[in-house]
Amino acid sequence: MGKFINMEMVLEPESTLFQPEIDVILAVIDQVLTSFGHYPTRGTFILVGQKRGEAATNIIRFNLADEESEGSRQEVYNDTYYSTSNSLAEAAIDEVLSWPENSVYDYQGEAKNFGLLPSGIYRCTELKVLVLNTVFGRFLASCYANFMDDGHTQSTALLIAIAETFAQMGKEDKILQQSAQALYRQAVGIDKDAIILVRRLFLDRALPALSAWHTWHEPANNAGELTLFFE
Repeated sequence: MGKFINMEMVLEPESTLFQPEIDVILAVIDQVLTSFGHYPTRGTFILVGQKRGEAATNIIRFNLADEESEGSRQEVYNDTYYSTSNSLAEAAIDEVLSWPENSVYDYQGEAKNFGLLPSGIYRCTELKVLVLNTVFGRFLASCYANFMDDGHTQSTALLIAIAETFAQMGKEDKILQQSAQALYRQAVGIDKDAIILVRRLFLDRALPALSAWHTWHEPANNAGELTLFFE
């Protein structure tokens, strides 16, 4: 089993997420990694939020480590230009932010959602990133770790699980729901397993973070204290 270290979190109002929502994301990541059978012990996860027309903001960032180890445990990728999991995750997201002028993601179709890249998983050589559009902004996420399959399928499944998590927490956001549905239609094998796992976690509410989120969300939402992401 691994653990999250070097944790950085930015809460509302500096970002669009409240603590219960961040706790849910971390709990889902832990459950998805556990479901792989081999829990990564080295790597990096980054989640960024960007309100339409504004600069991007880091929301969650952490490294993975062995339970017995201390300090940063990035995974080294010696066969790439980017040397560490930190560098890869950062570069994967930066390339989205620089699109279309100077980006390795060669998307030639119509840029919907206010001129931004459509939702999806984007890849170029070692780089891989989730783009998840919402009504008022977008989430970008990337993860590199010592997965058993070198991360080619397990990292994709984790990113799709993140998208489904946001969809479960933001059911009133029509663009977010469309984004998640588009990813679901493309999902196969382990990707669909991850989506089913997330839906079950929200339905069962067995995890403390999921139970706490439901207890917090419903009254706050009914009282009009919550808005759409980035609103």
